[in-house]
Amino acid sequence: MVRRIHRGTRRSTITVLSLLLVTSMVAIMPAGPAALAAPPDGPDALADFEVDFPDEFFAFNGGSSTVATSRVTVGAADALARPGQSGDNTVLALDFSVGDFGGLGNSYEIAGPQDWSLTEGFSFWFHGTGSGLTYQAEISDNRSNPATDTSERFDYAFTDNAAGWHLISIPWTAFSRATDFQPGGAPDDGFTLTEIWAWAIVLPQGADVVYFDDFALDQITVDDFEAPLNTGVDGDNVDIGFYTFRDADSSVAFSQAPQPVQVPGLPDDNNVLAIDLDVVSFAGVIHGFENDTVDTWVPQDWSKSAGMSLWLHGNNSGTDLFIDLIENRNPDSTTDDAQRWTVPLKDDFSGWRYFEFPFNTFTVKGVGNGAPSDELTLEEVHGWAFGTLGT
Repeated sequence: MVRRIHRGTRRSTITVLSLLLVTSMVAIMPAGPAALAAPPDGPDALADFEVDFPDEFFAFNGGSSTVATSRVTVGAADALARPGQSGDNTVLALDFSVGDFGGLGNSYEIAGPQDWSLTEGFSFWFHGTGSGLTYQAEISDNRSNPATDTSERFDYAFTDNAAGWHLISIPWTAFSRATDFQPGGAPDDGFTLTEIWAWAIVLPQGADVVYFDDFALDQITVDDFEAPLNTGVDGDNVDIGFYTFRDADSSVAFSQAPQPVQVPGLPDDNNVLAIDLDVVSFAGVIHGFENDTVDTWVPQDWSKSAGMSLWLHGNNSGTDLFIDLIENRNPDSTTDDAQRWTVPLKDDFSGWRYFEFPFNTFTVKGVGNGAPSDELTLEEVHGWAFGTLGT
């Protein structure tokens, strides 16, 4: 995702644009094999409860337990409002009393298993009471027999140790093979993530009323701007890391900064990339992917992904914006002759908005740098750019 806040003014007849862009995260979207159902797109990829419960949603409990789920609409001024909430939001309310076992989740028996192998983890918002009870997030992975539930279970435990809303984001590497339950015939071949049959929240023994919202898959994050913004050159003196581009009459500067307005679904202490521009024709910021020592331009393979996503914060100025992919270079190149592929967007909205751009919507862009002339293979992505045009 890329987030931005922008502030614009226009001066004279040639339209000079001054703005502040704030970007926070660049991510690439998964693309699953055709034989498997792909996860839904968007930051609320699994369940957001806004319209209804998702298909194949379930709750379960033993004879000594009760588990009741309902959808509750929460206003922005309500005590149950999420951090940074604007307008109404519908959440999952869970009232439980567990003496043996119980939980809730979503299966994919009818839709077919999903391939989550090109995502980074599992996340959701949880509103607890500070009870000290420990819950489990559980993923049902591949099966030895697709006709029956032989899915291998993987778990992650989290504790309700503070009242209120908390974003729980669990990387796949934090899950471990479940030891409390595995069905007969379950494989023991590791967390493959290529054949997901269900996700679930396994409840603790005890009683409470808690809330959940926005179960999601964490996309592969390219940039989140939490680490320092590296800047340097490679062995051929080509700029790498974060750097700017502009026409002769424009100016641009960038810095790492705390978010001025909270991005939906992200924590309060999130950092962003602030970009200050005064643009006549074009200007922007590039991230040329660097190694740890910031002395080599290192491409990334995005060929198994479907697109890139970003958050933007607009003020409805009508400004033309663009995102570039910086792709493959000529053999043995010693200059920035990387091919550019671009997609346009416009600041015709106010506040935060989430965007997804499938790679098949990008078109080639000539910048006069002697770039190769071939297809968008995505096997050697050297970076990305975010820029603005004069209006």
